[in-house]
Amino acid sequence: MPGPTQDSWRRDLRPRVFAIVFSFVLLLLVLLMFGILMSPPLAHLDARLSALVRELRTPVLTTVAIWVTHIADTITLTILTLGTSAGLWLWNRRAEAAFVLLTVSLGSLLGSVVQLLVQRGRPAQVALIALPRTFSFPSGHALGSFLYFGCLSFIVLGEVRRPALRYGLVTLFALITVAVGLSRVYLGVHYLGDVIAAWLLGGAILVVAILGYFAFTQPKE
Repeated sequence: MPGPTQDSWRRDLRPRVFAIVFSFVLLLLVLLMFGILMSPPLAHLDARLSALVRELRTPVLTTVAIWVTHIADTITLTILTLGTSAGLWLWNRRAEAAFVLLTVSLGSLLGSVVQLLVQRGRPAQVALIALPRTFSFPSGHALGSFLYFGCLSFIVLGEVRRPALRYGLVTLFALITVAVGLSRVYLGVHYLGDVIAAWLLGGAILVVAILGYFAFTQPKE
């Protein structure tokens, strides 16, 4: 007869669901990475779609894109992450504070490691801002914003009781994340594939982080 721990595992489907989601997202990321690196037609499609985004340029949109992209600058994101973690700690939400700090910091570090492994060059001679000296795949700005606002969304879903406010905030966080990612393509410092890869990697990291959060906060039986 199964013990309490085994029975709890059978009743709680979250680990299985998250494991399936993680595997699927990671598979998509690997397929995208090898496709862009080893398939000239896919790389050409990526470049063409990125060019289509850049064709939307107007003076007003350029000003907005520059402002939006700074949300996920390293300094800005570091301040936001540390400030959010400190606020949660003072609010006696210590597990959530650690969740945000570790997810964003370690996730962004992993993104830098992937950049060094892939070593994809950035778009040539189309940037409206200074090209970063790091590699292009995946986008660090897109990954960092995905992780930070993904963490905020997870916390809001668990803490905010009013449905209108809860889903309104999650929608706002999602729009900011998408805007940051597309701003990198619009400004010519990334390909669209770099941004999609960052979102996929961010999704995989967030799944692992949420599983870890549940493991450390679930009451012991």
